[in-house]
Amino acid sequence: MKSLRLGLLATSSCVALLGTAAAQPPPPPMMSWTGFYVGINAGAAWNHSSFTDVNEFFFVLGGGPNNNFWNNTRAGVTVGGLAGYNWQFGNFVFGLEGDINWVDGKSDAVIRPAFNVVASSNLKWISTLRGRVGATFDSANLFYLTGGLALADYSDAWGEPSNGPRFVMSSDGVRAGWTIGGGLEHMFAPQWTGRVEVLYADFGTRTVTDFDVAGTYRTEFRHSVTQARGALTFKW
Repeated sequence: MKSLRLGLLATSSCVALLGTAAAQPPPPPMMSWTGFYVGINAGAAWNHSSFTDVNEFFFVLGGGPNNNFWNNTRAGVTVGGLAGYNWQFGNFVFGLEGDINWVDGKSDAVIRPAFNVVASSNLKWISTLRGRVGATFDSANLFYLTGGLALADYSDAWGEPSNGPRFVMSSDGVRAGWTIGGGLEHMFAPQWTGRVEVLYADFGTRTVTDFDVAGTYRTEFRHSVTQARGALTFKW
């Protein structure tokens, strides 16, 4: 009889344990960052412009040689798309990503009202091709650093347009530079992630030269761009 009671007790304990285990939900699946992804992003972009009159162009400013006469920052909206691929090794994630963004980055100013001297800078779009390296502090959250190549389409000009093209210095076209930044990305579903990131891009200085019977005149146009944006991506 004692053996029977012990057997029944053991059986009851096993059944109770099995019932408890069955009642517990299965552990959530481990998130994997490996794979291709595409997405959209939006945020703010700051176009930092710096114009320097190297040779006192036609004396329209009167500030002397190497006159850094315009330093301006234009904040605008940026919207674009991105695509990339990630490789995950343990807690580390490595990737390659490209993006292209339209930017509302046009600004202008009157530099010397008495002589109608104006300056303008228009950042039309910016694109980057970057490597990414990051670490997960849990399977769903990734902190990363990124950097690589940056391209941007600029239209810059300054001068006294009322006196014709002879009194205007301009630079138009795509400029190449470098970019660096970082961000935090969260995988809220096996195929969906959201992120916030900041990118800084430097495009250096482009020098424009005007040759005239009165002399040689140069202007240095310098630019950098800071972007703060969020993104939504789909991976597979």
